[in-house]
Amino acid sequence: MNKSCGNCVNCDKTTFEGKEKWYCENWDRGVGMPFGVEPPHDEACSNWSDDPKDRDKALNEMHEFTDNFWF
Repeated sequence: MNKSCGNCVNCDKTTFEGKEKWYCENWDRGVGMPFGVEPPHDEACSNWSDDPKDRDKALNEMHEFTDNFWF
C-alpha cells in the first residue's frame, strides 16, 4: 500500500467551495492546529496509520501530558 494522508485515519476530508480539502491535526507531531494535507502535500508522516484505534493518538497523548503534568 502506498501511504499518504488520503488513506490515514487522522486525515479529515471536507468539501469547501466545491473542492475536496484534507486536514490533519496530528501531522508529524502536530499541536492540534489543522494542516492542509491534500495532494501534492499528502506524504505520509510519522503519525500515519490505517488502524482506527490510532485515530488522534498523537493529539490525545499531548492532551494527556498537558492535563496531567503541565499544571
